[in-house]
Amino acid sequence: MSRAAVSSLVYGIYLIGLGLTLFIIPDVAATLVGLEPHKDVWLYVSAMVVLVQSVYFIVSARSESTNFFRASVPLRYLVPVFFAALNLTKNGL
Repeated sequence: MSRAAVSSLVYGIYLIGLGLTLFIIPDVAATLVGLEPHKDVWLYVSAMVVLVQSVYFIVSARSESTNFFRASVPLRYLVPVFFAALNLTKNGL
């Protein structure tokens, strides 16, 4: 398995953990990102999207899908940038 495939596989496993956390203990996940604990439906919808996305990463890793790897790298780097921008916007900075 190439290094790109291992990266994709690890990210897929991480997404499974995140998705299951959102399904099983959504209040903990909400609190970790600074939201009030509640059980709104959007947490469960997000969990489903994350779990579906995890399958894409795992399948691409197992099939050595280099086109998927090339497309996913810049998008994965954008996630923390997007979260930082959201945090700055939320806090009014």
